[in-house]
Amino acid sequence: MHPKPKQKCNFLIMLASLSKILVPLILFSQIAGCTSLYHLTEEEQSSIMTGEKALVLMRVKCIIDSQLYEPFSSSLFNDNVTFGLGTFETVGEPIFVSNRYFSDESRRAGWTYLLLQPGTYYLTVRPPQRSNWKAYEAMLKTGPRWRIDIPSQTRLLYVGTISFTGQGDPLLFGGVILRAINDNNVTIEDDQELASKLLSTYYPGAGGVKTIFMQRWKPEDSIIIRSTPPAAVN
Repeated sequence: MHPKPKQKCNFLIMLASLSKILVPLILFSQIAGCTSLYHLTEEEQSSIMTGEKALVLMRVKCIIDSQLYEPFSSSLFNDNVTFGLGTFETVGEPIFVSNRYFSDESRRAGWTYLLLQPGTYYLTVRPPQRSNWKAYEAMLKTGPRWRIDIPSQTRLLYVGTISFTGQGDPLLFGGVILRAINDNNVTIEDDQELASKLLSTYYPGAGGVKTIFMQRWKPEDSIIIRSTPPAAVN
């Protein structure tokens, strides 16, 4: 007995809908399976202390309809403001990168960090992933970018607070979710005093905090692709 055309159509629609949910979840589970969102492994902590990698701290502030919006309301990425990162390997083209946090409290306050080798990177900030994964990946490549420079021997680095306004959509059970960012109204603010306190609380033995604010990259600017080998730490 063969299914009717209408049943086939409904089944295909259901599969397409599920793929929008399952593909990001599978990707996230793979990332989460290798990377803790809250705790650095011993190997990662060692890489910071030796200068192999830097803990790159930033903050996100967002206002929707004159109300402060919580950018990282959940530990699951598809509810949050997300990042794309262009690297030496991607020739500067941003691809999805997982946000990491110190704690629930710091996450809700908009703080997040990346663990990166010294070099030059290109960061884009985008709304939560609400479409299929292919469309989301395309959106990462069209967003505005900021250049991040990480010198050798850098252990702790604060690159600024990304502040912007945006438009939201109402959620079924109240509240809103960010739908669009006003890309022409994005500024980098200075919260380095708070950043230093946060980093000294969680990593008191890693030394002082460097501050190098990320710089807005424009399409007419050249792309600097540099992966700098870390110098030895005495």
